[in-house]
Amino acid sequence: MWLLEELQKLYDLPKRDPAVEGIECEVEVDIDDLLDMDDDRQRTLFLQKLLSSAKSKENIKEFIERLLEKIKTL
Repeated sequence: MWLLEELQKLYDLPKRDPAVEGIECEVEVDIDDLLDMDDDRQRTLFLQKLLSSAKSKENIKEFIERLLEKIKTL
């Protein structure tokens, strides 16, 4: 749920209840793809490119750092 909420913030989408209606986002982050990458540098470059169309560009770096920390626990 954290990932979806953060993507909504980055793309400046209205907050909705995913149990009630589908949430449409301009991008989908596949955690398995990130885990398959060799290192954090590769993950960071991939995410920067993937999120390049985000409306909230100033928050991309923080989002990537937090996401990389979270996936290390998986």
